Amino acid sequence: MKESVMAEQRKLSVTKLTTSKLITRELILSRFVQEIIKNTIPKTIQKSMPSWAILGLTAWVGAVGLASIAPRAVEAVQLSSGKVYFDYPPRLVEATTTKTQTFVRNPTYYFTLDLPQQAGEPLGQVAIQQQNGSSQTRQIRFRTERSVAFTGTRTERGESLNLAATEFDPETQTLTLMFDPPIPPGTTVTVGLRPERNPRLGGTYLFGVTAYPVGTSSHGQFLGFGQFNFFEETETSF
Repeated sequence: MKESVMAEQRKLSVTKLTTSKLITRELILSRFVQEIIKNTIPKTIQKSMPSWAILGLTAWVGAVGLASIAPRAVEAVQLSSGKVYFDYPPRLVEATTTKTQTFVRNPTYYFTLDLPQQAGEPLGQVAIQQQNGSSQTRQIRFRTERSVAFTGTRTERGESLNLAATEFDPETQTLTLMFDPPIPPGTTVTVGLRPERNPRLGGTYLFGVTAYPVGTSSHGQFLGFGQFNFFEETETSF
């Protein structure tokens, strides 16, 4: 009786430890199926594919294709199309700003990411996109050459990291930062963006953060939004 209870406890322990891996395997499996359908089945047939066919394909990939790939947590996933994915994507830890008043000069926007040890691939670049920033009153102009990166967090800084390039696309309001060398798994990294000024108009501003593994054909993993609240001079925040 005692041995059976202990065995059951061991099963529960293993289940808890492997739950996150199983979830990630399901995500990888879904990506495999999407790529197979996209690259091997004509578009006219894709549109009319019944659900049972997709489920059957998913089961087949899970049994044959994924079984030899998913357990290798230290290797990145590369699909037949050449796309490279993180095994375990980074996590957006926090987003903070040094100044919250509208239209003040020289603020810094910090974004902290945690790249897990099981990521499977180094972090090659990060893209940060302002949402709804097309109007003059909400638009933020960045000084790309003053962008910074370092290990750790804003309050607990580690070593400085080299940025190979920082590019800003005014059409999409996206700032892209490329690391050289890439950031290894198991690292917490913070990037600091340097706008000329905060926006003219107060309110809530969202910045979408996307992380890319190393490679020219890497898949960007959207991590979520960093949120800043800016207040006009006459406003008081409580």
